[in-house]
Amino acid sequence: MLDILLSHQRRKKKVVVRTDFYRSFLLKRNLETDKWAVTIDGQSYVGLISSVKQSIDNWLDNRQLIPPEYFERNKSQPQTRKIDIHNSVKIINDTGKDYDWYAIVGSRLIKGTKPALVEIIDKAMNQANTLNE
Repeated sequence: MLDILLSHQRRKKKVVVRTDFYRSFLLKRNLETDKWAVTIDGQSYVGLISSVKQSIDNWLDNRQLIPPEYFERNKSQPQTRKIDIHNSVKIINDTGKDYDWYAIVGSRLIKGTKPALVEIIDKAMNQANTLNE
């Protein structure tokens, strides 16, 4: 009985592989990791699913072979977009810096600090009101 238990413990653990298709490429993943593997133009690449898909997209769309590691290294930080509304005009900041505010007033794009944009919007609204009177 002890021999049976020991032989059972010595058996190799089965490796379960998950497969998926993306744009006709076979993606493989070992369930123990979060890395996916793909073969593009005869070369194997491993990375996160989003990076592997970007590599496939670049290969199919541009015939440029960019490894998934490139996309993982160069991930952009999530942007902190701020939107304020002043006199029904959106004042937007995409970077978080004080001088990177912008707005579209009428058909014009204006840029600058938030107080400067508020002043310009107020002037434009006052001019529009005087023209309507």
